[in-house]
Amino acid sequence: MMSKIHGGDGPFHDREQAARALNLRPSALDLYEREGLIRPARLGGRACYTPHVLARAAMVLRLLHEDGMSLSRIKRLMAEPAPGGRRSLHPAAKPEAAPTPPAAAPA
Repeated sequence: MMSKIHGGDGPFHDREQAARALNLRPSALDLYEREGLIRPARLGGRACYTPHVLARAAMVLRLLHEDGMSLSRIKRLMAEPAPGGRRSLHPAAKPEAAPTPPAAAPA
């Protein structure tokens, strides 16, 4: 079994460790990845789960079980632009820079 490996986004966990942390079967993580809901990093061909990916998987789990959403609805929700045009739930979303205010006209 692969142990924790420290990387730029904190410790990475292998598939089994991530599944245990979320109280899931590893196959559930595979399903979330196939559906495009999570994107674990790859190290030597193996999935490595960062804290960010674990948080996304936990959010999917909560939406499934507590809110009763289907995977297809969660996928659509994650793809919808948030107010202001951001895709805050999209797996590849990155924070956008705040728009620069126009320069004041010379007095």
